[in-house]
Amino acid sequence: MNPDSGGTPPTSTESRLALIDEVLTLPYPVTEESEDNGVRDSGPAHHLLILLASRDFWDDRSPEIVEPAEQEIEAEFSVLATALSERWGEPETVEL
Repeated sequence: MNPDSGGTPPTSTESRLALIDEVLTLPYPVTEESEDNGVRDSGPAHHLLILLASRDFWDDRSPEIVEPAEQEIEAEFSVLATALSERWGEPETVEL
């Protein structure tokens, strides 16, 4: 488990990359499993990670509240995508 997660998504780019690296070494379980209090779910042929999560917006969906959260997620996505592209090359679209 990611050392800084404590059941919550990782808080830094380095810890997000470390969690990705950790999961790459894990086998797929035979049945569905939830670990790290929902930060990681695994099952036959998949691992699902929550790398960053915003707060819920049930009470206030105003642009002043939602847009900064969207910008934070987009910025971190860009940082992670760049780091992973440097490791493995540019992403490709694949047929599912």
